[in-house]
Amino acid sequence: MPEYRCKVLHVDGAFNVRDIGGYRGQAGALAHGRFLRAGSLANLTDAGRERLLDYGVDCVVDLRSVYERSQKPGRLGEKHGVADIHIPMLDHIQSSSVHDASWIPESLETLYIDTLKNGGADFLRVFEVFAQDYTCILFHCTAGKDRTGMTAMLLMGLAGVPEEDIIEDYSYSHKLNHEFMIPGLPAFLFYSKPETMRAALDMLRQDYGGISGYLAHIGVTADMREKICGKLSR
Repeated sequence: MPEYRCKVLHVDGAFNVRDIGGYRGQAGALAHGRFLRAGSLANLTDAGRERLLDYGVDCVVDLRSVYERSQKPGRLGEKHGVADIHIPMLDHIQSSSVHDASWIPESLETLYIDTLKNGGADFLRVFEVFAQDYTCILFHCTAGKDRTGMTAMLLMGLAGVPEEDIIEDYSYSHKLNHEFMIPGLPAFLFYSKPETMRAALDMLRQDYGGISGYLAHIGVTADMREKICGKLSR
């Protein structure tokens, strides 16, 4: 594994908060203070909120389902001068999981591949926000590793970060989430093993020619790419 280069932020009441800056892309090291990835912000304390505001966060992209968000609203939003944009992913799964376990996939690899193949419109909406004129965007789900992990993978790939670094970044969630479990659900759902992200990347390469081809397939334009990469290179 390459040396871990992402910046971990210690934010009171939140976990798995990381700045993706520091990895090397096509134009050099990615800039800090542009994109943060995280787990839920529902338990964010006042001190934690001030930490993120002081860091420059001016937009939050919440990838949680309608149910998750209604049960545990985030604590960083418009009343604090931060754009709060909800783009639910896996909504049919996360909302039904409170009723039964029939949604549980056979593996995380299956879940990721199906989400990427069938959720292109959602990822496009995320990248449309990423291309807007926000200074620092924080995107998150509940654990900050699945929906957030796939989004981070696509964002880092857009910037030309090598696959092994993307896999290493994904795998680091296990270190930060080692105590995050939900009773009654299989343990594998809380893993972030390298082979899981590797399987998703292999699918993207085989079916779309890689991350760049996938992003083009779902509608990410050259102008959007330029704006996002411009943020990451400053």
